[in-house]
Amino acid sequence: MESLMRSGLIEYTEVPIEYTVKPRSHKYIARDQLTKLHNAVLLHAFFPMPKVIKGIFTAPSARLEHAKIASLLLTDRNSVAGIGLLRQEVLRFLDVLASDADLSIDTLPNPFQELPQLSFNGVSNVMQALLLQSASLSNADSMIAHYLSDDLEKAYAFAVDVESNNEIVNIYKQRILQAYTAASEFDQLLDQIIDH
Repeated sequence: MESLMRSGLIEYTEVPIEYTVKPRSHKYIARDQLTKLHNAVLLHAFFPMPKVIKGIFTAPSARLEHAKIASLLLTDRNSVAGIGLLRQEVLRFLDVLASDADLSIDTLPNPFQELPQLSFNGVSNVMQALLLQSASLSNADSMIAHYLSDDLEKAYAFAVDVESNNEIVNIYKQRILQAYTAASEFDQLLDQIIDH
């Protein structure tokens, strides 16, 4: 939750705590931010990076893209590495996420029996849970899960082998290949500079 607050997505006020040796404060979230917080926590269960969640709230194209990813990864699953999914709520969650509903006002349905943040020690989101059960994932699922978990090298290793007719899979494959190529070229440039 701290990261969502630091990203500027969730507004809060700080009130100093009196009578402490070191200056400290409490963070208060206004009632009008609670629906946004609820939705952000659910989205954080899928997408670990606060900037991605903020993009879902602010950019319709990013929101639609991430709704397609969630659909790709969740459709026809009853659980993800032991995290139980509520089938009807998954479908409702995906419908609302793909719609133009205002996520600051409209509550996303909770598709989890228990939030991933509470289910496993050290596993805080669906992407990590998917990677735990990677033996049962397709190369495309693994590629996307690694990319969204900010592991470009592993995502690239899967991307080179992925062949798909799915538009969202191909978009991510190209994005990963381009990002990896750019990172490799940058590394080579740094090596050249260091060698001179």
